[in-house]
Amino acid sequence: MSLAVGVLTLLFPGATALALVLFVAAWSLVTGVAEVVAAIRLRQHIQGEWLLGLSGILSIAFGILLFISPMIGAIAIAIWIGAYAWCLERYWSARPAPSLLGNAPAGDPNPGRPVPRPA
Repeated sequence: MSLAVGVLTLLFPGATALALVLFVAAWSLVTGVAEVVAAIRLRQHIQGEWLLGLSGILSIAFGILLFISPMIGAIAIAIWIGAYAWCLERYWSARPAPSLLGNAPAGDPNPGRPVPRPA
């Protein structure tokens, strides 16, 4: 099945992009409705329920706009994915690299041995 979808994607990239945008639009609509319903039902139990409702309304608006103009939506989605990747790269490049050998201190000549714990 995956191979067939891959071949269809290579043969019909425009139709694949359109299908992806319409899928994101439907997902956005369903998520938005669920968020609005959750905000209404949970208003007695949570604080800031209006933010959840606002998020749902914006999600519904985004889904409608994607259905109205899917090609512009495809460009917008590509830009947002690129911006997200750029921000994520900046975030990870600013952090120290995690040690793959556990919690050995930097410069340890024998990083594979267990680190002694203070008594």
